[in-house]
Amino acid sequence: MSKDKEIFETRKKLKREIKFKAKRLDGKGWVYGNLINMRNCQCYIFNHYFIPAVSIQSERFIEVDPETVCQLITKIGDVEIWESDTVTVMYDGIERCEDIGILHGCAMIGSIMSMYSIYTDSYKGCLESLKVVGNIHD
Repeated sequence: MSKDKEIFETRKKLKREIKFKAKRLDGKGWVYGNLINMRNCQCYIFNHYFIPAVSIQSERFIEVDPETVCQLITKIGDVEIWESDTVTVMYDGIERCEDIGILHGCAMIGSIMSMYSIYTDSYKGCLESLKVVGNIHD
């Protein structure tokens, strides 16, 4: 097996996908891919796979607003849940509208007054009802 194919196969086996999204500076909506921070404080998303030994064409880097960068938290079925998403969830028989955030490296759901890890027993049974309704940067 070639080294390139081996790298690709290894990536496919990884259980956790690390992916980012952010709003493009040119106003053309969201872009998804790998986050690249430059020393000059510019922020880019690179949204193509590449072989590290090959130089990358600069047009493949899309400049984004660093204030809108969101990391993929998890997937529930085919639905991707991103940092800063606004979601609805059924909790104690009541549909609640909550925000997704990251606090000390842990994915959290809730408001400033009451945040809970999305992986705690309190929310485990509710995640099946979770629906993404937007993002705070929309």
